[in-house]
Amino acid sequence: MRCIQLVLTAGIVSGLVMASSLPARAGFPFNTDDPGTQGTGKIELDLFVQYSRFATGSSGSMPGVSFAYGVTDNFDVTLGVPIAMAQTNGVGTKLGIGDASTGFKWRLIDEDTNGWVPSFAIAPTVFWPSGSQARGTGLGYIRGYIPVWFGKTFGDLSVFTGGGININQGTIDGVSQRNWWYAGLGATYQINDSWSAGAEVYYTSPIATNAKNLVGYNVAVIYALAPGNNIMAMAGRNVVNAMNTNQFAGLIAYQLKY
Repeated sequence: MRCIQLVLTAGIVSGLVMASSLPARAGFPFNTDDPGTQGTGKIELDLFVQYSRFATGSSGSMPGVSFAYGVTDNFDVTLGVPIAMAQTNGVGTKLGIGDASTGFKWRLIDEDTNGWVPSFAIAPTVFWPSGSQARGTGLGYIRGYIPVWFGKTFGDLSVFTGGGININQGTIDGVSQRNWWYAGLGATYQINDSWSAGAEVYYTSPIATNAKNLVGYNVAVIYALAPGNNIMAMAGRNVVNAMNTNQFAGLIAYQLKY
């Protein structure tokens, strides 16, 4: 079950982000992304601490870094590198480099601001075995994630949804892993120039032999210190099969956009 948490943490590390200089309306810090990109030559850097508690221990990123660069107005390249933490009750805590991620986001359709057509993007990501499976800071094999994202804004309200397949062919502690699906739906609301808030619900299919489906939620607030400088806080948990996967998860992040 510790490895389940590491997979979900990697999903957060690879989260892509919107291009606005105001507080982000979707994407990071949520697991569910939107089709927004940075814009040509624009950079986003996210520094975060993430923690998740379950029955036999905890895991997280202490800290993690995600980076996105806008190659064109509708094409980003991304990189994520976590310092992974794995704590097992009665055994101890391990820290080390986690599984790094590289990927891109390509927005193929822009939303119709006067109609109902949403924006649409694809965002393939590869997770590299830079962490240690033996120490619990990585899964020990290459994985992939191929999601599609849709988004639509309605004034100060932004709605985003999508998901995709996680290529997860490996073995952990003798247990065969399996490809699994992620699906999420979220919304954020711009309260004023400084504050925004949002929430998401998500589903994952079983990621290993004898594993179960997971359903959970996250809620977040974002505060803009200045244009391009945001502080974020998020909390959530699973509501289906939570005991051994995610009884509580929290994240605090600083986001720099320039």
